Amino acid sequence: MPPVCAGNASRTLLALLLRGAFAVRLLAEDGERVAGVFAGRGPDTFQGLPWRPARTVPGVPVLEEGVPAHTECTLARSVEVADHTLLVGRTESLRVHPRRPALHQRGSFRAWPHAAEEGVRA
Repeated sequence: MPPVCAGNASRTLLALLLRGAFAVRLLAEDGERVAGVFAGRGPDTFQGLPWRPARTVPGVPVLEEGVPAHTECTLARSVEVADHTLLVGRTESLRVHPRRPALHQRGSFRAWPHAAEEGVRA
């Protein structure tokens, strides 16, 4: 069950709780732009990013490009922890794509070491 953490004051948290479902994405090594879009506070998080509706959980957007793996989840539990809420999802679907995943370390993105040789593990 993948966890997601969202700030209690964020619109994202309210949307996740109301929908009761979400997708967790592993970004590709060149995913810095996508990470920046999601870190912003714009009115539409997916503005300018290619996406499609999830196949197993209605109404959940799934990124189409730059994602080596994603899972579609239904909300199993939520726990408020200080100024954030931890959301625990029940995996309904998992897809792995032939892309190298990103590692964000010391303020920069790079390829996950040995990911190309080992592949993405689910």
